[in-house]
Amino acid sequence: MPPKAKYTREEIINAAVDLAAERGIKVLTARELGAALGTSSRLIFTAFKNMEEVLTEVRKAALERFEVYARRAMDFTPVYKELGVQMILFAVEQPKLYRLLFMTEKPEAQNFDDVFVNLGDMATLSVEVIQRDYDLSYENAKLLFKSCG
Repeated sequence: MPPKAKYTREEIINAAVDLAAERGIKVLTARELGAALGTSSRLIFTAFKNMEEVLTEVRKAALERFEVYARRAMDFTPVYKELGVQMILFAVEQPKLYRLLFMTEKPEAQNFDDVFVNLGDMATLSVEVIQRDYDLSYENAKLLFKSCG
């Protein structure tokens, strides 16, 4: 039976996102993550198959941090304009996470629809608020989102 993990997956992911936010995604290695947790790099592989799995979870967690900013826009009209303001604020306050989410190439993203899916709930929400605030069809709102993004 494998040894009991000293840290949960969530704790490891949180430490990884903090490390990426502070020092950048390129610094995120098993060795650096282990050091940040005060343990060896082996710990990482008791909770994850490989570092690619860790990086996938870090991207998801970084997107969740961005969503905190984006949710603030819901109290404004037009919402979509404030979403842009919140995105800029996120870029200023969390530049390394912004770079990770919005400025790194994603080889799996071959077209806009792939990028749209990678943005998750925020892309869908953006299109919905454009649709509502500007009285557009879903297709036209998505086209506007694509043009402005």
